[in-house]
Amino acid sequence: MDIVLNTTFNNPRLPVVPIAGFTDDFNRPAGPLGVTVDGKVWEYRDNPWQLTGDGAATGLSSGGWAAVDALTADGILTGVVATKSTSGADQRFGLALRVVDRNNYLWLANNTSGTLTLYATVAGSTASSTPISGATLADGTVVAAELDGTTVTVRLDGVTVHTQTVTHHALATRHGLYSHTSADAKWDSIQFTP
Repeated sequence: MDIVLNTTFNNPRLPVVPIAGFTDDFNRPAGPLGVTVDGKVWEYRDNPWQLTGDGAATGLSSGGWAAVDALTADGILTGVVATKSTSGADQRFGLALRVVDRNNYLWLANNTSGTLTLYATVAGSTASSTPISGATLADGTVVAAELDGTTVTVRLDGVTVHTQTVTHHALATRHGLYSHTSADAKWDSIQFTP
């Protein structure tokens, strides 16, 4: 006769091994972003971002970034735009990449003319900005930034539109969303895959 032993156990004294990356579909009731669907905490620059009734995240008038510690600097950050900014000339919304703190981060966003631009903010000032000719974020756009060491590759709807070497903040592990003060874009989802 075979004896079957249950080998499943839960020992709360064992260390929890954190899993790199994160995903959020923003399908929660209206209110602060809180935590991602896989339990990672959203952090904010300045004011907390909000979820709207339709399940999308928005910067509204708060500005700054909302980021999650993905536990790694390298990977692919992918966001799906629900509704592009309707703030007239100030369309600056997009992805926050490699956030160090409130004054040091990269961001990939439409500029005031609506052209997708890769920015580096160092000590609170724009250290560099590179417009990506012919590229813009619009309703339904799937925007992805692949971070590999100092190389940043940008894809729109799966098509590579730009590759650039960026040495700023190459080891920072927080990534997420970016919005300028008056940009009000909404997002369907975001994911960071190591």
